[in-house]
Amino acid sequence: ALEVVANRLDISGVKSVGITASGDDKIIITVASQNEKETLELRELLTSNAEITFRDSQDNLLATAGDVLKDNGARLDYQDGSPVVGLSISNSDRWYEVTNYVSSSTQDQLMVIWVGFDPEVDSYQNPDSQGKIISAATVGQPFYGDVIITGSFDAASAQKMANLIKAGSIDFKLIELSVSSIGASYGETAFQNSLFAGAIALVAITILMTILYGIGGLTSSVSLFIY
Repeated sequence: ALEVVANRLDISGVKSVGITASGDDKIIITVASQNEKETLELRELLTSNAEITFRDSQDNLLATAGDVLKDNGARLDYQDGSPVVGLSISNSDRWYEVTNYVSSSTQDQLMVIWVGFDPEVDSYQNPDSQGKIISAATVGQPFYGDVIITGSFDAASAQKMANLIKAGSIDFKLIELSVSSIGASYGETAFQNSLFAGAIALVAITILMTILYGIGGLTSSVSLFIY
């Protein structure tokens, strides 16, 4: 689950995130945001649909990851020494139907893999939707079994794609239990309180040193202030 959440945030460009498990069924997420609007967008992102779907370039739904992929059904693989993404197929008949349709009944033979497709706003033709597209692969023939996605990958980018597909293939939903925010004013107040406490401590040390050691203690305390 931690990897799923991390991948969901990663595909949306969210950085500097802390994700820790709390017990068996809770996750604590710490993220820096600039304002309330950004915080709300992050909360919606985490609880929104992140389902992986396979569609043609006209946005017609062909299958979901749950329909055709095995659990954890994507992986980094290699072909002739080059990194590729391997897909492990769970339903061969359905996969054959999907790939046969794309290869023989569409003009561009494109199969588009989406994460969190929203039919109200998303489209393959919409530039603003490109961040949700994991892959747009050409399917030249139907397949019954496992396949690979090739491209200009290095190992890191192929692994990232595999992780994103796996993340959207796992059937669970995040429910927000609580939210707490620490604003910049809180940090400023804490800093001021620390300075005040430090000043009190120095005064107390000066009084104590003067009582115990007289002028020598006072001189040492002044040196401490200067330091």
